[in-house]
Amino acid sequence: MGELKVVKKDGTTNPLKKSPLLGATLAMAGINNTLILHHGCQGCTALTKNLLTAHFNEVIPVSTTASSDIATIMGGNNIEEAVNNILKNKTPDLIAILSTTLVETRGDDIFGELKTIKNKLSLNCPIIYINSADFIGDAEVGFAKAILELVANISHEKTETTKKINILTNFSMTCGDLLELKGILNDFDLDHTILPDISSLSGSCNDYPGLIKSSITLNDIKSLSNSEATICIGTSMLKVAEYLKDYFNVPYYFLPSITGVKYTDSFFTLLEEMSGKKRKDKYILERNILIDSMLDCHFYLTNKNISIAIEPDLLYALSYFLVEEMGTKLEAAVTTNNSDIAEEIPTNNIYVGDLEDFLDELKHSELIISNYYGLLVSKKKNIPIYFAGFPIKNRLGYHLKSFIGYRGTRDFLFDIANIFLDIEEEESLIKII
Repeated sequence: MGELKVVKKDGTTNPLKKSPLLGATLAMAGINNTLILHHGCQGCTALTKNLLTAHFNEVIPVSTTASSDIATIMGGNNIEEAVNNILKNKTPDLIAILSTTLVETRGDDIFGELKTIKNKLSLNCPIIYINSADFIGDAEVGFAKAILELVANISHEKTETTKKINILTNFSMTCGDLLELKGILNDFDLDHTILPDISSLSGSCNDYPGLIKSSITLNDIKSLSNSEATICIGTSMLKVAEYLKDYFNVPYYFLPSITGVKYTDSFFTLLEEMSGKKRKDKYILERNILIDSMLDCHFYLTNKNISIAIEPDLLYALSYFLVEEMGTKLEAAVTTNNSDIAEEIPTNNIYVGDLEDFLDELKHSELIISNYYGLLVSKKKNIPIYFAGFPIKNRLGYHLKSFIGYRGTRDFLFDIANIFLDIEEEESLIKII
């Protein structure tokens, strides 16, 4: 583990970082019957929707105020007009206005505009504003900030303590992760609220939704303050857990990940304590299978050099398992924001930068792990790539893969080991031929 380095330069040619607007949009896509409204030019919304659609192969309903050329230069908000037009055809439970870099740089008085809207339109639903400009963090930061704003503006005062628990999920968790998580929690008969829940993006919608569809309702958000405890998965969501503790006295338990044996064991032990029930036999079997799988795969992974370029929470989850539990070596790691967890990544060569910087650090790596844009690095260096993170545009079904729990860890392990097995088999065939 080494000191986190931040690369400073004038321009980026192969960016790794995604916009906070994208992260905030994805977070709001996990709250049912929400109207997501981007305040800015159409291009900002078009790019965000393009990436989300390509990754999930699902259409996510997002509206825009579509600021005109004149408004862009001279100023002047058109939020009221956009909201008024949308409410003619839709009845949302929540309106989430996400600002773009354009309006934040121009210095629009969005809070003043919202007061006017509330007074003139007599809204029957709450409206929240989220600053998601590009110059404040990355998609992971935007995701966490959106949930914090949601909780801060919607949660009610604490009235009673219920047996329900809150589960805070991070930007990098897939639909498959959330479906796996729900199954585990249900097996412990734990009443829970997963925030946010984007599992509906797995393809369960039968038609085009005019508003967001999710299992999490506004009433669920309002009742977060009455929960018995919060389980926070990922460092990026800690501020949300701390808010619930500071303002509503809801204690929280922090897990940097639930990938690998160590953290999955901790997760199951925590659920046993909360529920008063022992884990089902199937999870004991899954753990045994994972341990045996690790034994089978270590021949192909031990001392192999890998490098990873993804968001901090997922970077830590995957690298900790591969390095600390499987014996690989992490030659280089590049990530997207100055997260506290980044300094815990098991390598001396970690920094905040882009994929161009990542390319320069690959001296001995035999495998890289990154999102779709890491493919350019893979081709230039002739190094195999395992796709993880966001976006994944060239693989069907990635969003249904799971990296958590004993099963998710096992499947991820075999994916990585099989890449090295294929390399060995190819080298053997070349020698024979």
